[in-house]
Amino acid sequence: MISTVPLSATLWEHELEHVDQAERWGLIFLPAYLYWHLRVGYRRNPFERAAEARAARYLGQQGPGGCE
Repeated sequence: MISTVPLSATLWEHELEHVDQAERWGLIFLPAYLYWHLRVGYRRNPFERAAEARAARYLGQQGPGGCE
């Protein structure tokens, strides 16, 4: 990932879900991602929802005031 700012641990978790998705789906991942993006948009894209859920689980595991 390329970024001009430091990444939070929750963003890393989000992006790691996309890595896992790409490994599971193989070559069809990118076309499938783009299909859902065009069909329902970013927020309702099932791949993004799964990544957000993983980030939320990570954040929940950290507890109140958990470190990132």
